[in-house]
Amino acid sequence: MSEPVDIDRPPEFSAPVRADDVPHGGKTLRLVADADARRAVAERLDLVALETLEGEVLLKPIAGGPMLMARGTVRARFTQRCVVTLDPVEGALEERFEVEFGPPEPDSLEETEREFTLDEPDPPEPIRDGRLDLGELLVQQVALALDPFPRKPGVDLERALADAPNGRAEAVEQDAPTGPFAALAKLKRGEG
Repeated sequence: MSEPVDIDRPPEFSAPVRADDVPHGGKTLRLVADADARRAVAERLDLVALETLEGEVLLKPIAGGPMLMARGTVRARFTQRCVVTLDPVEGALEERFEVEFGPPEPDSLEETEREFTLDEPDPPEPIRDGRLDLGELLVQQVALALDPFPRKPGVDLERALADAPNGRAEAVEQDAPTGPFAALAKLKRGEG
């Protein structure tokens, strides 16, 4: 299973950009993960393989700064395991995204106890030490878009669970992806 990201560990696919280097008119960057980065990202996201990971990102200051808008597209080709048969399942995605970045909010008791609703816009992603990491942004977008329950074409999950011995049905349910990215993906698809 994929593990939570350790914020002290550098990301598997890193493409840092200094916020001060983004001109007023914006800046477009094209990112392509190399084989080592794809292998590490595949391990993190519990994929059999990640054949491609690339994207284009337009960075533009919002109202002159210090906030930035990252707008772009991420593309990936990957192989997951079928949750029923454990056979490889090939997949591809192309997702558009828009994410705001801003200075980190000061730590305070009031902020840690604040409740958010799904109707509220997401708070801006923090710009840390004057930088934002567009490689990590692309990885997060892929994680959100992945099917947490991939199935081989023609496999009926309900029937497989009904036909499976008790132990296997429990194993299939336990093999389901968990964690923050799986939860966010379910919310994005309206399943939460």
